[in-house]
Amino acid sequence: MQEMGNTRLPDINTVLIAGTVLREPEIMQTEDGRLVGRFRIHSVRKFRDNAGQFRENRCEVDVVVQQRLAELCQRNLRAGSPVLLDGELLSQGNPEEGNRGTLEIRARRVQFLERMLRPHTGEAETSDKTMMVPPETADLEEQAPTEFDFGYRELEL
Repeated sequence: MQEMGNTRLPDINTVLIAGTVLREPEIMQTEDGRLVGRFRIHSVRKFRDNAGQFRENRCEVDVVVQQRLAELCQRNLRAGSPVLLDGELLSQGNPEEGNRGTLEIRARRVQFLERMLRPHTGEAETSDKTMMVPPETADLEEQAPTEFDFGYRELEL
């Protein structure tokens, strides 16, 4: 728990966002051998304001993925791919030096929402692979839900 004055705040930093990939993942290896990938997404939330008019809230944000998740994102995401992310906000910069920095999301889970063709049948399948679930996994109907499943298998885009 954090203390701010007399108020105690829980230590929560969670982001859940759906969007479209703007910039394909680029992977690099750190000096200590870790894989780090970066890509950018665009998200639009449509809503009705108090006057009854439809509005849009647009957001573009960089996403950081690490290790196996970075490999999966590089293999499965292209510009225009729909994606669902679960992660936390990170601030790059040093506020003590007066540098506000930029916000980015460090993804813990990524769900690929794009329809792809099954290689052996040519039929469309919904790709709902998430972190730690390799793309070569068997048919979706045979898979049991995992702790990484967002529950959006039937999402229509």
